[in-house]
Amino acid sequence: MSTKEVYVYEGGLGTAIFILNWITSITLIFVSIIAIIGGILAVVIGGIFFWWVPLLASIGIIPIILYILLVARHLWKDIIISTKILVLIIIFYLLSGLLFGWASIGMLLVPFLNIIAIIAMAVANITMWPTLVLYIIVFAMTYNERKEAQGKVTKKAITTKPRKKKKKKKKKNFSLEI
Repeated sequence: MSTKEVYVYEGGLGTAIFILNWITSITLIFVSIIAIIGGILAVVIGGIFFWWVPLLASIGIIPIILYILLVARHLWKDIIISTKILVLIIIFYLLSGLLFGWASIGMLLVPFLNIIAIIAMAVANITMWPTLVLYIIVFAMTYNERKEAQGKVTKKAITTKPRKKKKKKKKKNFSLEI
């Protein structure tokens, strides 16, 4: 009884999420790279005391790479919405908040990089939250369709199997009587 909890939603909302999602992904990769550069420079300028900054900035890239591999690759013109993908997006957004914090700390000693990172973070924040809101709207809009599709699959799985078994048993009984 395997059921697919996936529903493709096309149209204006799909295009909006597609554009916002890729702007978010690109700006966050940019923030991550700057965070690592800033972290390394913090170690060079500030000494061994700041060794943990580039490490934390590097760890911050992991959720971004996972996000792009698991979520963004599905968003080529269509939105594929499922509970798992929505949970992944929320987790990613929470982790990206930590990345912003570490990127800021890592670049305190490098004003020029800090300004660029602040602009990138601002763009990412502007695109991130509307994307999440649109995801939730589409998730709610497609809830009934996904539930109906699941119901059809499970009904077929439940009704076809017992019928086949009953038919086989009846044939065996008739052959024994004759």
